[in-house]
Amino acid sequence: MIAQTLRRLLIPATVVVSVVALLAVVAPRAASALDFFPEGNPATDVCAQKPDAPACSGDGEDNITGTDGIILRAAGLVALLASVAAVIGMMIAGMMMISANGDSSKISNARQMIIYIAVGLVVVFVARTVVVFIVNNV
Repeated sequence: MIAQTLRRLLIPATVVVSVVALLAVVAPRAASALDFFPEGNPATDVCAQKPDAPACSGDGEDNITGTDGIILRAAGLVALLASVAAVIGMMIAGMMMISANGDSSKISNARQMIIYIAVGLVVVFVARTVVVFIVNNV
């Protein structure tokens, strides 16, 4: 029973992790390959004209894929939200188990809920680790 559940969850989780990893690698490269301003980039022209502008005071790091970029912030936010949801889910599953009054079906439902939450957390944190690894090393 548990093996079937893990197999049923493992395939979609693998697909999600693969898609996130692929997007983390391909999307920034595809976006940087597009040349929206062939005569010159207005952002760099403004910085050349007025170097003390707030938009020009960056440290040279990419705001999308840098160490403090949007991708890492989004991955951290998703992991945080999943952690909060997992804590709430564990509390609900614990209350279900406590209020089962010895009913084996209610206890097994609560136990399955705890297993699903644990597997979900593992998938979320593996996905976040993959995204961090890709952003920092690619």
